[in-house]
Amino acid sequence: MKVSTYVKEGLNFIEVSNDSLLKVVFSDLGASIFNIYFCDELMTRNVKNVKDFKRPNCYYGKTVGRTSNRLKGYRFEINNEIYNLEPNEGKNVLHGGTNGLSTKRFKASVNSYPEYIEVLFTYVSPHLEAGYPGNVDISVKYKIYNYINKIDVSYEAKSDLDTLFSLTNHSYFSLGEEDISQLELCIKGHKYLNVDKGSLLPLDIEEVNDVMDFNDYKKISKDIDSDSLKGNMMNGFDSFWYFDNKDEDIKVSLKSEKYQLDIKTDFEGTQLYTTNYEPEFDLNNVCKYRDSAAIEPSDSFYKFPVLFKDQIYQRKITYIFNKK
Repeated sequence: MKVSTYVKEGLNFIEVSNDSLLKVVFSDLGASIFNIYFCDELMTRNVKNVKDFKRPNCYYGKTVGRTSNRLKGYRFEINNEIYNLEPNEGKNVLHGGTNGLSTKRFKASVNSYPEYIEVLFTYVSPHLEAGYPGNVDISVKYKIYNYINKIDVSYEAKSDLDTLFSLTNHSYFSLGEEDISQLELCIKGHKYLNVDKGSLLPLDIEEVNDVMDFNDYKKISKDIDSDSLKGNMMNGFDSFWYFDNKDEDIKVSLKSEKYQLDIKTDFEGTQLYTTNYEPEFDLNNVCKYRDSAAIEPSDSFYKFPVLFKDQIYQRKITYIFNKK
């Protein structure tokens, strides 16, 4: 296996290549997966310029938190104390707010073992950072294996006060395609979180209908323009599916004509966002609109995600790449 490090525009990057077909580029900003290459083809989408990667509204490949997805409003109460967060989507909080973990520089280390390389990112989020209570010790660990084309992601955190906490990785997957028109998706879940299409905030947990059913492989583009997926803030898929179970089976699969990505996780479900609007920054692709699918394994945001004092937060994701 090969490991190299470099600095670009003040950010630290770590590149790991295995002895098979996989190469992963990490950054200390947001403990992120900057890019994934498989068979020398780009599997993910990211910004073209590092200056854009530094922007607080750029989530490509980053660890998002202290809370992922959306929180209604910017104020919450815990243990009879009121806390004010930093809204960044009207009066609501998206991915932890303007000062979330995706904007933080993590401490990075690389450890070599006979069967894998471990890239470890750590960060201590201080009390009231972005408005959240508690000092929180956070670690994000990536393992890249020598002869297996998979990436294991492990999250661990501990707070010294009751707080809100939920993480995810915000990678956008293209599997070498210019857009998502031919990508097929499978999500093993029969329930989804219906949202207000004007705010994308949760309404009810419902059984999947024809549009939302991905239990069998289906092209993402098949129903993406359905009337039920249109609103003031919705222009395609931007929803959360609950997995049917929490065992080690594959929960999400995405495939193109040449490649397949299988995802295992112990998160409660996954968010799917289909790049429904053209971003304001340049990407590593000519096409920007519906060019990739953000698959974000996470816990439901139907209720505020409470992490209790001294409780250990642990979650994991595994990405497995195969040629078809």
